[in-house]
Amino acid sequence: MELKDLRGLVATVVTTGTVMEEFSQCLCNMRAWCVTEGFVNIEWQQFSATLVEAGRDAVVAHAKENSYDFVLMVDADAVFKDTMLFEMLETAFVAAPESDAVSAYAQLKHPPYLPVIDTGTGTWEPHFPGEGILKCMRVGGHCILIKPSAWNRFGPPWFRTRNTLKPMDALREVDNYARINNHGENPLADAAWLSLMNKATEEFGGSTATVGEDSGFCDTLSAYGGSIFVNTNIITGHVTKRTIFAKDLRDSLQEKKAKLALSVGVLLS
Repeated sequence: MELKDLRGLVATVVTTGTVMEEFSQCLCNMRAWCVTEGFVNIEWQQFSATLVEAGRDAVVAHAKENSYDFVLMVDADAVFKDTMLFEMLETAFVAAPESDAVSAYAQLKHPPYLPVIDTGTGTWEPHFPGEGILKCMRVGGHCILIKPSAWNRFGPPWFRTRNTLKPMDALREVDNYARINNHGENPLADAAWLSLMNKATEEFGGSTATVGEDSGFCDTLSAYGGSIFVNTNIITGHVTKRTIFAKDLRDSLQEKKAKLALSVGVLLS
């Protein structure tokens, strides 16, 4: 199947009623490019919602109901190239066909402007454009393409915020669940499991935190064996009072480094 034959949905969830004019222009330009290049099997729609998680679920449910091959969710404060959809499809179906979800390079709109990329550290990491396609355990929902293989693994619901358990509490719950369902034995209790238990004990149980609906989706997808990638060559800006790009991340990290150096009496050239 050629990319032009794919049927899909390009959707934006609007919760505040505010759609940035920069986003509207980019969306119009991308839709015009798609029509010119023959990508015509696409539905373009906005979904209004009080809660963003409910809006994202409505998008996925609509795509599933119509048996679409993909859904691309783009936030109403994003800017991107005319060819963005084509590049996302090429990533998801050609470069990384094993993917269940693919994200573009997108950044937080507050310092230090980190990209919403987590390859396994449990936090957003300072990656830069041009690093190619990275496998992740978590990405943001600013610009994300999702395939049926993702929404068929679990749900609904698909997108939900949640409060995390402390690490020790989470391990205890898994251990208890495993023993209840395996005649009193935990089949996971090997050396790696004991290492995790010891680490959780050393950290005094860690701390609770709130996980956003996009991270919640990624966490559940990963738990069900799904694969998530980010293409750092596909760049989306994040519109606030100005557009945030990778240079803002670099400048912020350099400023932080300089302040740290000055605090110990070192003057950077």
